Amino acid sequence: MHVSDSNSAELKTNKYYGDSYQEKRFMHSMVFRVFALLVLLALLYLPVLMMEEAFVDHFKQQQNMTNELSKQWGNEQKIAGPILSIPYVERISKIESQTDSKGITSSISKDIFNNKTLILLPENLRINANIKDKILTKDNIETTVFEGDIELSGNFNLENLPKPSAFNSIEWDKAFLAMGVSNNISTKVSSPLRWEGSSAAFKPGTNLNHIMKSGFHANLEDVANDAELPQFRILLNIRGNHNLSFAPMGESTTASIKSESPTLEVQGNLAATSTVRTNDSFEAIWRISNLVRNYPQEWLIEKDDFTAIDVDFFSVLAGVNFNEHSQTKDSKLSKIQAILPYLIPILGVIFLSILIFEFKRNSHSKPKFLHYLVISLSVLSIPIILLTIKDLTSFEQAYQIAAGTSIVLIVIYMMSALKSFFKAFYILLIIASLYGALYVHLQMPEYNLFALSAAGLFITILLMMASINIHEDE
Repeated sequence: MHVSDSNSAELKTNKYYGDSYQEKRFMHSMVFRVFALLVLLALLYLPVLMMEEAFVDHFKQQQNMTNELSKQWGNEQKIAGPILSIPYVERISKIESQTDSKGITSSISKDIFNNKTLILLPENLRINANIKDKILTKDNIETTVFEGDIELSGNFNLENLPKPSAFNSIEWDKAFLAMGVSNNISTKVSSPLRWEGSSAAFKPGTNLNHIMKSGFHANLEDVANDAELPQFRILLNIRGNHNLSFAPMGESTTASIKSESPTLEVQGNLAATSTVRTNDSFEAIWRISNLVRNYPQEWLIEKDDFTAIDVDFFSVLAGVNFNEHSQTKDSKLSKIQAILPYLIPILGVIFLSILIFEFKRNSHSKPKFLHYLVISLSVLSIPIILLTIKDLTSFEQAYQIAAGTSIVLIVIYMMSALKSFFKAFYILLIIASLYGALYVHLQMPEYNLFALSAAGLFITILLMMASINIHEDE
């Protein structure tokens, strides 16, 4: 059997060097290189994980400080009310027949007194709110809160309240009107309750703790009580954070929330009837029927047993939201943090490109792992550069500087390492497409699929061209 000179030399070399030669051949093989690069990528994940943990700790601290600012100013505000409570005594005369020991029958009249309480919600309720947003700052953190005046007005319908008579006694000295708010601390009553031309001071607590835990009330013993459709007016100054919402307590509820901030958004169970937004103002209007609720317009309580009322007034709400526009001076950090999960995949694509170039040049050459380490440091430097210059410029310019620096470092080094301008140029195009897709993901997430598809197709074509043409040109 004839053996070529090259094969004979290889057989002699294998015989002479034995296992040592096989080991060296394996270490220069593609299988070993791929395995080694996978190990390197796994090790590089550790510094990425450390940076991720540092960001998580920072955001936790930032959130704690934001919550502290919110607590000092006031949390989200929910308004429910007003609710009218009118107790009365119902007298029932009962005649009983009684027969004595002599067989004589006589009639005895007994009076039975039942204590009842009528709980009423407004027949018509109008809510007008003028809200201004305000920015609170502490330790380089900003959060948007709100403050404003709210007017609640309307009327009750007392037609179901028994008329005062010998059989019914209305206890107006025990009647009261209650208002429910979710945060008493940041709510101020601007003026006394106005009731049919009279006024009554508000006092702490709702007197309806079983159904409305926080708020205030006004006693009605000294106000006019002869109207069947009594009018009321309540003025509040309210502060809060994130959300401002109200419960549609009226049989017919009309609400308007105005603000000089055009960034508010309608939130809650009920959509606004109309919304007007300009460059410097916002207004939302609601017209709501009581049919949207799951509780009635009135309750009749026997013997002051308020536990019979099982209702959550905050189950149906309408309002506005400030949460989407709360911001911090470190909002750029969230974008920098979003870069971290993509660093290892980017390195994987770059490693694959260089691996193809090296293998095409000499499939048995010694792997240059220093190339991969230098490239890894250049890619991992991007979040570090961004953190360094984030306060000096916009995120867009900072990203361009960081990505450009990384590309320049990699391309210059690869031109020297691969001894080829064309290979370095191919790597430049691949890295630029990866960084471009990442930028689109950060700034325009709605084009994610397009950016990833375009970058993937572009890199695939480049790698095919590199694997077919470059080694032929050389």
